[in-house]
Amino acid sequence: VWTTLRTALPFAVSLGLALVYGQAALAIVAGELGGAAAGIYAPAINVTNALFLIPIAIFEVMVPILSRGHARSQAWVRRVSLRLLPIMMVVGVALGIALVLASRPLVLLLYGPAYSASVEVLATLGGALALHCPTIALAAVLVAVGWQVRRVGVQAVAAALNVALTFSFVQRLGVLGVAKVYVASELVLLLGYLGLFILWMRNKKAVANP
Repeated sequence: VWTTLRTALPFAVSLGLALVYGQAALAIVAGELGGAAAGIYAPAINVTNALFLIPIAIFEVMVPILSRGHARSQAWVRRVSLRLLPIMMVVGVALGIALVLASRPLVLLLYGPAYSASVEVLATLGGALALHCPTIALAAVLVAVGWQVRRVGVQAVAAALNVALTFSFVQRLGVLGVAKVYVASELVLLLGYLGLFILWMRNKKAVANP
């Protein structure tokens, strides 16, 4: 039982950090700028989080595939990862551009003209969606090769940075600034995962195993 709990703990922490990462900014906006500002930010972050389900679905499919492959050959995982990452980068860019272009009709359709101030915020968060696709691909690889604990460390840094920067800039830059901080935090998460991925790729076992 204790072994199972120890194994599950990094995944539970990861889910907790994801919740903080996704919802902390809204709570900060509400507390620092008031309900009207939160009403501007909430539609944009809700639509973005809904679209995050697209790369998350890919994550759920790829983790078991990569895990089974890793049990047989790390070199196979290396080859698949090098194919998966550029594909997810292209998917991310496509989704991000689509969200920017569709931000106004989406807000008007889902929330109505009263929420038109959310359009620019949603368009800004298109950058987060673009970055999240390759990030989630790297996350799938890191989980599959047993680097979940290291991945959680990067998540913790990104979440802490997100909260700290949101508090620092919310009064000065407003709701749009908070959205930009979210995109910057997503970039930090991507770079952190990429750093871990490169470290794993340089591992001789990952290259040498047939």
